[in-house]
Amino acid sequence: ILYNRTLARLAIAAFTHEDWMTSMMLLQRLYITGKIKELLAQGVKSDLRWKHNKTPDEVAQEQQEKQRMVPQHTFIDNDLLESVHYVSSLFFEMKAILQSEASDETRVQNRSFRRQWEYRQKREFLAPPENTRDTILEAGAKMLKGNWKACLEHLRSLKCWEHFEYAD
Repeated sequence: ILYNRTLARLAIAAFTHEDWMTSMMLLQRLYITGKIKELLAQGVKSDLRWKHNKTPDEVAQEQQEKQRMVPQHTFIDNDLLESVHYVSSLFFEMKAILQSEASDETRVQNRSFRRQWEYRQKREFLAPPENTRDTILEAGAKMLKGNWKACLEHLRSLKCWEHFEYAD
């Protein structure tokens, strides 16, 4: 847990110092599992949380996980972490997507980002973005079309910039 939390903090620090590749690579290890809250000890496994008829082993496991959780005041903001992950991945994945269209080779820098991107591309109806991930994916779509002003507008609308002192 401490190792994972350190990776998350280092990724945020790398992002603030404009080292997006390092930021993406550090967070990629955490996001590939899809269990970011459990890895940072900021949540209990979802299959245990919603299960009504728990066996004694499952009850004991849930209690252990609750004891392992870090205090609320030491939580790493999930919205900030998700923003750092997807924005840093956006720069490299959009380049890889454009290169793969030109050469018929599929290049993937970040599997978790690419999975979300492909899911977005398969949808028939695209509603306006409602959360951080959707906003960043929409910015990526604008970036691919060459509409950099709309891309920048979407990126500036993110709440994560409030956490950085010199966001401009």
